[in-house]
Amino acid sequence: MAKYGPKKKREYYLANRKERLAYQNQYYRESKQRFKRWKEIQELLEPEKLEEAKKKLSDYNKAYYKKNKDKILAKRRERKLFF
Repeated sequence: MAKYGPKKKREYYLANRKERLAYQNQYYRESKQRFKRWKEIQELLEPEKLEEAKKKLSDYNKAYYKKNKDKILAKRRERKLFF
């Protein structure tokens, strides 16, 4: 595998920025549609399993917020002052 210096790498990424962003945007749109469709199918086939996953995620988010509340609120205040 060829090894490139940071300068050459940066030049490459800057030169191909538009194409890379277009590809990424297309990929994310397609992924979003795939996930949405998968979720619809899961709601029909295994609704209780999906509800369990939602609850698990909700519990995780609540615990994370409780644990990091001070840090999260400090970042929010910082953002409000910036804008």
